[in-house]
Amino acid sequence: MKTHREYVRKTCADKSFALDYESARQQIRIAHGIRAAREDRGLTQRAVAEAAGATQQMVSRIENASAGNMPHSTICEVAAALEMDVRLLPKRTTIERATGRLCP
Repeated sequence: MKTHREYVRKTCADKSFALDYESARQQIRIAHGIRAAREDRGLTQRAVAEAAGATQQMVSRIENASAGNMPHSTICEVAAALEMDVRLLPKRTTIERATGRLCP
């Protein structure tokens, strides 16, 4: 039986899968960062939503990486309410630069 890591490496040979995989990783990274910042500050989702001019459900969707095609402005407003910056990074990942592949 293959391990999950072996399966992902083999499947990442498919460029479409690799791009979807990287997109999901980015969404999870954002979700984790928003939730960690909120919890570190001792804030509720409702308090962050009010400060950002959003709904509590929207903050929940961001934190659970289920926001789908949420406007960038909404993410920025939630981040600003948490005194965070939203930054853009080059599309190529560290893994791709080191191995020539998009995902592990």
